[in-house]
Amino acid sequence: MDSSRGSGKLFLAVWCLVLLTLGLVFTLFAQLVDVYFTLDVDPLEATGSDGVRWVWTASACVTVAVSAVALAIASGSTGMRWMTAITLVIAVVASAAFVVPRDRFTPPPKPNVLPSGYTPCYSGSNTCN
Repeated sequence: MDSSRGSGKLFLAVWCLVLLTLGLVFTLFAQLVDVYFTLDVDPLEATGSDGVRWVWTASACVTVAVSAVALAIASGSTGMRWMTAITLVIAVVASAAFVVPRDRFTPPPKPNVLPSGYTPCYSGSNTCN
């Protein structure tokens, strides 16, 4: 079997994975625009299904990019390694930047615990804490 034919198929496979990764990056951006872009005054809120859709797309994006890096390493081409490494960085950054819902990685606020024996102060009351 001719080795150039096998490396050509590997080269094509890496390019397909890189293009698929970039397509998924665009899809992540399109999902963000789909959820949050509005011309109305009222802001939109992401639903649970929007969050699940983001998880699947971001996971696929990073997984395909890692697969491209693995194939590039197997190909032995330094240029392919660099190209797929840059694509992997783009996939990870896009997955973190185009997050749905926006507050996915924000910790919840600490609950406001009132001290024991707290008495609220009402207007006109002389018994305020």
